[in-house]
Amino acid sequence: MTRITFERGHQRWVSFRSEGHSGYAEAGRDIVCAGISAILQTAILGIQAYHTNHSSYCIEEGYLECKLQANPEIETEREVQSIISTAALGCLNIAVQFPDLVHFQVIGTNHWTSNKVNQPYEFEKLLELIK
Repeated sequence: MTRITFERGHQRWVSFRSEGHSGYAEAGRDIVCAGISAILQTAILGIQAYHTNHSSYCIEEGYLECKLQANPEIETEREVQSIISTAALGCLNIAVQFPDLVHFQVIGTNHWTSNKVNQPYEFEKLLELIK
């Protein structure tokens, strides 16, 4: 199972990470892992373009993490937050399609998890959060 966690603090995204393998298919053929990796690695590329010295990341086999420094006054903060929101929506979409393979959660928001995706109110609440 792949576990995806996005974290908010002080009304902004502060980090995201992905751990594990979905098990959809063998390595190199797993479209679920490939989709998640493509979304999150593209988000890191965008963040690095805007926040060169204000973020850090780690990418290893079965693990990806990105952290933002606590410096929301940077003039590109809005762009970076939009990149992360878009990545969260993309990962949530995969979690909705493959609920047995992907666990999605947002901490810093009453620990919202993809287990509640089947409840329309909870899904809409998360979408409002990341707009």
